[in-house]
Amino acid sequence: MTKLAGFLHPDRDRAYFFTGDQYVRYNLANDAVDPGYPKPIAGNWPGLFDSDIDAAVSWPNGHTYFFRGDQYMRFNWAESRVDDGYPRAIAEGWPGVFADGVDAAFLWSNDQAYFFRGDQYTKYDPATDAVHEGYPRAIVDGWTGAFDSGIETAVMWPSGNTYFFRGAEYVRFDAGANQVSDGYPRAIAAHWPGLPIGAAAPLPTPTPTPSADFDAIAARALTKEQARAELDRLQAAGLIVFAASGMAGKVDLDGWDPVAGAARDGCVAGVVVRYLESGTRLSGSPSSPNAPDRLDPRHALALVRFCNWLASRWGTTELYHLGVSGDASGARTDCHGQGRAIDFVGVKGSVNGQDYHLTVKDDWGAVDTPSTPGGIWQPVGTNVTHFRLNDVDHVFEREFFQAAYDFIAGQWQDKTSGPAPATTPSAIGERSFIMNPDHHSSAPGGKSGREAHANHLHMQIGVTGTE
Repeated sequence: MTKLAGFLHPDRDRAYFFTGDQYVRYNLANDAVDPGYPKPIAGNWPGLFDSDIDAAVSWPNGHTYFFRGDQYMRFNWAESRVDDGYPRAIAEGWPGVFADGVDAAFLWSNDQAYFFRGDQYTKYDPATDAVHEGYPRAIVDGWTGAFDSGIETAVMWPSGNTYFFRGAEYVRFDAGANQVSDGYPRAIAAHWPGLPIGAAAPLPTPTPTPSADFDAIAARALTKEQARAELDRLQAAGLIVFAASGMAGKVDLDGWDPVAGAARDGCVAGVVVRYLESGTRLSGSPSSPNAPDRLDPRHALALVRFCNWLASRWGTTELYHLGVSGDASGARTDCHGQGRAIDFVGVKGSVNGQDYHLTVKDDWGAVDTPSTPGGIWQPVGTNVTHFRLNDVDHVFEREFFQAAYDFIAGQWQDKTSGPAPATTPSAIGERSFIMNPDHHSSAPGGKSGREAHANHLHMQIGVTGTE
């Protein structure tokens, strides 16, 4: 199995992972690989080793260093290329570091970095360009609970946690507790959507369009023209198929299976879309597969990204909703009628060989907890709300809906009515445009508030009453 090498970008808003001759860009805000990856290293990283990178680490000087065998290179982000004079020998540029090769490396803080080789590690001081005294040491003596040898890559996340990867598994090292968190190791495939090790086969790679490369921008922050350009790019890559709608300025998503490369009823980026009128898996039946039509291009793009994320991270095969397409008659002029919103009901799929079928109502909105006896917030009218699944032992459901909410907040409207995101995304239970069973507002008998959203999440692009 080809090894994994990863690092955090100096701006700490994205990460990159390399394996073989491919790489992916990981979006920290969306907690998923960006659409259009993996891509070949060659042609995208001028001057860099074009395959089999062993390790990489971003340095306080803003550069990133890549290691392969007994050599290394320095990548200049300002010029988007490797600096002149590389590759160089590790022994020449990194005194005291493993001269015959590095398995993994990461920057803990601006005053210390760690390098790993076999069952040993060493601590390096960037200020003095020297290894600390007393190193190397055994991994087992310094990283309680981590893999004791053969670490492939290590990345310190902005949260302060450090993730160690080996083979198809990873562990999370809690700096505060100075040990690996309980419940690890875990499978990479189930928790790091889109990574090339231990993950599902990658979807087709889009051909980048330099003048319209908007894949790292929230759908809500794009103009309709920019969103349409991104849809064009994804269609050219074979991820989706869409067409101009009968409604001016809208688009129709057609059924297309990107893995099979063939038409498939209702399929959007690998997930089949169905209407579930009952809003629960306990009664009624979902509609036949039906890809959404008459969509604002920004909403269509957000939905494509959501489906792609669901398929790659959660093994989702079906998505259920209570409304997603624009109104064909044109009579309805709110965000739903204008094709700018979806009422998300639930999903069906399989993770690590385990089938699941979740709905907002059955697995969230109707859950009886100390805070929500009988599944209802008490007393009616309170604004003191939080994510009720934090109160009960529903681990998979909690992880899924929390991750889904976080992804939604990164694409559709969240705290602000404008296109720009809030400084800090909303948490479940706070004010947000993402209506949900634990929304802070209450409107018994009305069509807004948490009572009206016990069986779905409402997500919208733009503001109701606008176009």
